[in-house]
Amino acid sequence: MELSKSIADRILRGEMPSEVLRSVHQTHPEFDKGDLAMCLEEAIPGHWLVECVWKWKMSRNSPAQDASFNICVIERLVRDGVAVPWSQAFCESEWEGIQPALAAEAEEEHRSAMKAVSFDALLEKTRQLTGKPVCVQALWDGDSTGWFIRLEVVTQSDRTLVENGIGIVSFGGDVRLFEGVVPRWPEAQYAADVGARLAQTIGGEFYFPAPEAPDDSLPTWVQLRA
Repeated sequence: MELSKSIADRILRGEMPSEVLRSVHQTHPEFDKGDLAMCLEEAIPGHWLVECVWKWKMSRNSPAQDASFNICVIERLVRDGVAVPWSQAFCESEWEGIQPALAAEAEEEHRSAMKAVSFDALLEKTRQLTGKPVCVQALWDGDSTGWFIRLEVVTQSDRTLVENGIGIVSFGGDVRLFEGVVPRWPEAQYAADVGARLAQTIGGEFYFPAPEAPDDSLPTWVQLRA
């Protein structure tokens, strides 16, 4: 309770939320992002600030990510009439200013993510698995940010089948669907192409039960054989 009050006092006095939570994390390294989210929610209750924390990377010193998190918190407080030393105009100006940096970070993250699921990277991971690879499967999954595809290699040892995750294919959160920045499901086409190529290379089957649109209710290749 004392920690939550300290967080509230610092933010309401004008200290940026990112700086406050990062200092809390430094003094309490055992706290994960969930702990910090609850601290902020308890500090200034009733404004659903916990959602803002998930936009923030507590261990990465990115000014743009910090600013995005700060804007999220400040906008909610301003909107709800909480007395803070910032305004909506401040938030709008800050948001406009960080757009180039956020775009550059997103592009870099996308390049890194695609490198991790390149054909060569996936083939190398497959070669390191124990057991005979018999199938490559592409399965839709999702979380609070949107849909993505799990690439897995099914290996067989004696009569046991094991599903081994080798990569995640994601071309951005679901917000892109509303912004129209990319075709609806380019990750499906990519997963189909790289998955089929990998399956052909290892001499296994390729299984992608929902290539047209997300559906996580369909059985896996192993479940069909249970």
